[in-house]
Amino acid sequence: MAAQSPSSNWRKQGNEIYVTATENFSPVVRKERLNKAINLYYRALTSSGGDDETASAAKNLSLALWRMANLHFMMGRVQDAVRLFVESLKNFGKSLTSAEGCKQQSWKDELTVSLESCYADVVHLLESMELRDRIAAMRDVIENMPSDSIRASCFLNLARYHFHFGIISLGKGDHKACLFQMCECYFPLNEASRLGGMMNEIPREVELLEQDVFMHQCTAESIQARLTGDGLLVHVLRDEENLNVDMVWEVIDWYKKSVLQTREVTEVEQEAISLARIGKVYGKILKMKEKSKEYLMRAVQLALSMHPRTFNNDEWYKECTQHLEQYQQEVIEEEESKAKKERDEILKELEKEMSLLKVHDNDLDIDFLKFVYKEFPPKNKKHFLGEIPKVLEREERKKMLQKSVVHYHPDRAKAEDGKKWKALTEEITKRLTRRYECMK
Repeated sequence: MAAQSPSSNWRKQGNEIYVTATENFSPVVRKERLNKAINLYYRALTSSGGDDETASAAKNLSLALWRMANLHFMMGRVQDAVRLFVESLKNFGKSLTSAEGCKQQSWKDELTVSLESCYADVVHLLESMELRDRIAAMRDVIENMPSDSIRASCFLNLARYHFHFGIISLGKGDHKACLFQMCECYFPLNEASRLGGMMNEIPREVELLEQDVFMHQCTAESIQARLTGDGLLVHVLRDEENLNVDMVWEVIDWYKKSVLQTREVTEVEQEAISLARIGKVYGKILKMKEKSKEYLMRAVQLALSMHPRTFNNDEWYKECTQHLEQYQQEVIEEEESKAKKERDEILKELEKEMSLLKVHDNDLDIDFLKFVYKEFPPKNKKHFLGEIPKVLEREERKKMLQKSVVHYHPDRAKAEDGKKWKALTEEITKRLTRRYECMK
């Protein structure tokens, strides 16, 4: 019988100890026995005399390191577990490379299955870590992962970690960190696509994650552009007396860039905020009210389109609606002022008629009605005073006044009757209404 090689002897001794490190013993005992087995496997690996012995020794070493890693994870020593997992992956790689020309396919297939299971445990461990540490650990895993198909999954998970890190950063208001993490997603996504192109699930998952990354990258870039505009606006407002118009237009350009970024991914809220900012600059600084109203209205319409979500407590929305209300009030006041001026001019032209009305203001109701219908008969021929009894009761006088108000009400005046007639009927109606009110 031929003598066994040193590598085989070391491996045999390691196996004898390895099988005793069962869950029947405490973690401390198992750890001690696994350590002894690992040391013996290292000796077997360094003394191996060829690919066959290297493949076998590296396989046993990777399996022992894998179990040791899980033991450390169970004991709460996460960083040590990560280090051991990485070392296990290195030796899986050595074993697969050495086995290429000397081991049967069934042996290599079994080793690949073990490698996949080891990676599943790695992913489970990483889920317990902070995202920053998880990213760093996955990079080590990728560097030492011998299987391209599993490396594709590694790169996809790395992209996911960066993506979730970015989402959390955006939720905290740190758009720069979000933008950095989204940009960090592209290389691992490209590698996942390259390495996993022949796999059924990888390309589709890469495509979906790329869409999410792009959307959040645009959102972060939109926020960054808007905040850049905000910063420039602060400088502009510090010296309003010596207004830097070029800088004002630069502010607007940044806000417009923010709008364009959001439209790439239909991020409605961010677009509405940027539109509101543009409206503010046009109104407050450039004094271009029509332009300002245009942008503010678009911002409000976008906000309303997100119903049932509301923005009533958001500062940008409150400021936006306040500016619009102010503009609306200014329009109303301007129209009222214009109407009053026009009416005053008409009343000047009606000076004779107004004097007559004033003279008869103190007449009795019947006398006043007779005067009005005689001097200023209604345009509608169907409207006339009619025969008046010699004695009129109070209720009859009220009804007659009511009928007269209907005849002379300015809302019944037609356009062809002219503005002078409308103004005159307003004055007559005022007097008729006042008489009617006195009889209540």
